[in-house]
Amino acid sequence: MVKIKSQFLLAFLIKHEALDNPEKRKKYKKLYRREYQRQWAKRKRKSLHELRFYLEDKPYKTLEKLCKHNNISPSLLAKSLLLEKVHAKASIPNRSALTNLSADLGLLINKLMKTNQSSQNEVLSTLLFIEERLLNYLNDTDHAST
Repeated sequence: MVKIKSQFLLAFLIKHEALDNPEKRKKYKKLYRREYQRQWAKRKRKSLHELRFYLEDKPYKTLEKLCKHNNISPSLLAKSLLLEKVHAKASIPNRSALTNLSADLGLLINKLMKTNQSSQNEVLSTLLFIEERLLNYLNDTDHAST
């Protein structure tokens, strides 16, 4: 009798009555190994879902220009827009530019507050309103990406 270390292989061979016959044992060992490797690969495989779609030349050229302008790849843009639609939240393709704009706006408001002339009050209140809206927009989209 041949020594078999794996209990699962032994049970598999007994189930198929392949312990006594060397030819049959070899065949079922190979079959067991193939099935084991297939099951192992299936367990290790990532469970990511993939979407594929194709665009005609004209829309794709427009998409490329938009992506180049916003410094983002077409796949990332498509993913963010799809997730935006699913979660009903806004997506920011060029987040760093908007963050820089927000910082510049804050600096301008601080300068205006220091001078504090009566003619600048209306401009100051408008700028504060714009800054508040921009910061709210950026904060809302933070929750959309998580």
